Amino acid sequence: MSGAAITGCILARNEEGLIEDALRSLQGWNTQIVVLDHGRTDRTAEIARCYTPYVAPVAFNGERAFDGVRNQAIQCAAGDWLFYLDAGERSPPRLGSELQRLVSEQGDAFEALVLPFKHYF
Repeated sequence: MSGAAITGCILARNEEGLIEDALRSLQGWNTQIVVLDHGRTDRTAEIARCYTPYVAPVAFNGERAFDGVRNQAIQCAAGDWLFYLDAGERSPPRLGSELQRLVSEQGDAFEALVLPFKHYF
């Protein structure tokens, strides 16, 4: 059975106003949090380092597609599973324990999950 080691991954660009709440929503249920910081002209990386030492600058200059940049998290990730979160998104409190349970009990039955989500404006 697969382990429940989950790495939370955030791809961020000038998100100093949003990154902290996103990082807080990943705390407590992720084995590791990785922030891929591209286009730094604000305090995003500085804020992220208060929550994780895994803040990596990445280039996003048109040569790499979004998926290519996002997939750089794989090289940094220590977890068996990756959970991608946008800096403007929040993980609901119950999601972490449910994902840990699911991958611990049934992780060998699937390779990926698509989660439903809600938009709040």
